[in-house]
Amino acid sequence: MDLRWSDLAYQVAVEAGKAGPKERRRWYAQNEWDAEHMRTESTRFPLDLDTQLRQCCREAHVTRYTLINYLLRAWMAAWRTYGGK
Repeated sequence: MDLRWSDLAYQVAVEAGKAGPKERRRWYAQNEWDAEHMRTESTRFPLDLDTQLRQCCREAHVTRYTLINYLLRAWMAAWRTYGGK
């Protein structure tokens, strides 16, 4: 596994995790806006790893969805910096 981007990914994830509830709250008509501008990404995870993931998320006070969002953004930023052609 190529880990050249791991330091940058960690830094991006830490910065993204600093967003408070005010930045994440929903607003009027957000469902309509989301339907037009957003898409859902998902994955399947083995039960034993899912159990560990849920426990880690509880300990870190972060939702799985927020974590996945941050991880995907961190990976894309690192890829554009180090991996893309």
